Formats: sequence, C-alpha cells, structure tokens
Amino acid sequence: MNSPSILIDGRNCWRVEQAEKVAFLVDAAAYFHAFRVAAGLAERQLYICGWDINSKIDLLREDPDDGLPVRLGDFLDALVDERPDLHIHILIWDFVRFMGMDRQWFPQFRLGWTSHPNIHFHLDSYYPVGASHHHKFVVIDDCLLFAGGLDLTKKRWDTQEHLAGDE
Repeated sequence: MNSPSILIDGRNCWRVEQAEKVAFLVDAAAYFHAFRVAAGLAERQLYICGWDINSKIDLLREDPDDGLPVRLGDFLDALVDERPDLHIHILIWDFVRFMGMDRQWFPQFRLGWTSHPNIHFHLDSYYPVGASHHHKFVVIDDCLLFAGGLDLTKKRWDTQEHLAGDE
C-alpha cells in the first residue's frame, strides 16, 4: 500500500521521478571518493552547489591510479581540459565577511575559474541579512545527484572511525 506523497508535480516540485538506485554516504571520506569517481565520468555538465567550496582540499588520502589530480581545483581543471564539451557550474553563498575566516577567499580567482571558458563560477548574494544559502548538491549529466549536508571544502573530512585529532 502506497502512502500519499506530499510532492505534487507542477505545484511544489518540478516533477516526481523514481530513482533506480539510492545510497547513503555518511562520512566525507566516502562522499569525496564517490564524488571524484562520478565527476571523473562526467561528459556534459557538472553542477556543484554548496555553502562553501575550497579548491585546495584533497578528495582522496591516497594516490589514485587514474592519472587525475587529488586536489579539487586541479581535478576540476583537468576534467575540463580533457573534455571540451564538459561545463562545470559552481554556485556558493556570497558570505558575509565575519563568517568567512575559515573559507577560501575569492576561490574563483585562486583557481583561474573565471578565465577557463568551461568553468562557470557564481556567488549567491540574494539572501536577506542574517540568512544564508545552505544548499549542498552535485548533479552530473542530469542522471546522478548527490544531495546532503557536506560541502566540498576544508574541515569536513572524516571516516567511519571518527578518530579524535584525525586530520
């Protein structure tokens, strides 16, 4: 017996679809790895939306065997360099300065993301005072979605062990 859905096509959502597969990634180690594998397969588009992004984070703690960089910024640059049809769209909150001490300042300039024609970087500043953009999702080629509570930024890394003092 199916329970009624609160989602109604065209009223409070674009449309309702059935997912073929669903997985829950609890720890950043699993998420960063899964993101890297999936993004490495992107052919046309990669949307990254988050509260923050940091080009200097390592997506893996070990060296990969695929020849692509481990560091996020270098990894994204390598993807668009290899695939001329791939476009990467990044949207993060245009944060207020007093909340930004932990964030990478001007990430769009640090990476050269403003100059690469296939990487489109945007800051979301359309929020009232005291509010923030807090969405966190990645969409790859309109067929894979990561949705949840982790940004691709520093101080998010953890493993199943959750060891105190683990960098």
